Amino acid sequence: MPLQDPDAAAQEGDGTTPLCYDLPQYRPFWAEVEKLNVPFYLHPRNPLPQDSRIYAGHSWLMGPTWAFAQETAVHALRLMGSGLFDEHPAFRIIVAHMGEGLSIHDVAH
Repeated sequence: MPLQDPDAAAQEGDGTTPLCYDLPQYRPFWAEVEKLNVPFYLHPRNPLPQDSRIYAGHSWLMGPTWAFAQETAVHALRLMGSGLFDEHPAFRIIVAHMGEGLSIHDVAH
């Protein structure tokens, strides 16, 4: 997201549709991240309301207790399975709240 432009960043998603960075429109972004030789920090979030039914009656599982890890893991697995690391072998992602400092580049290779 273009955080240097908060208005554009706020329009990045509608808040009701999952946004996954393995989609083709993000490939130019990943190429630039690799070119800059900087890691991307994948930070967790709670699932969207329509995707959080599995936590009904167990709100204690939301946030860092479990939901963060589940959402982050799915996103990381999608990136790993997308061919992103084949296209950009020097690319690195830091996965948050799942063993700080673990890079999925290390896991994927």
